[in-house]
Amino acid sequence: MDEDQFHIPMLGNQLAERFGQDVAYTTVQKCLNNCVSSYSEGSLLPTEERCLRNCFVKSYDFFKYADDELKFFLRQNKE
Repeated sequence: MDEDQFHIPMLGNQLAERFGQDVAYTTVQKCLNNCVSSYSEGSLLPTEERCLRNCFVKSYDFFKYADDELKFFLRQNKE
């Protein structure tokens, strides 16, 4: 293998491992920053609750789509 070439399956595995670790943290941080405004200790406002639910669902849908695209790319570029 030429040193300028990439080992696609290995890079894909490393990316998936790293991506999986970072996704949860960044998703929670993003959703909390965008949705929580009252900072009441005991409960969320109904609007905050809806916002968080929508944020997590949309994030899951996006990351599921990205994961499917990555798997497709890796299948197409197997050695």
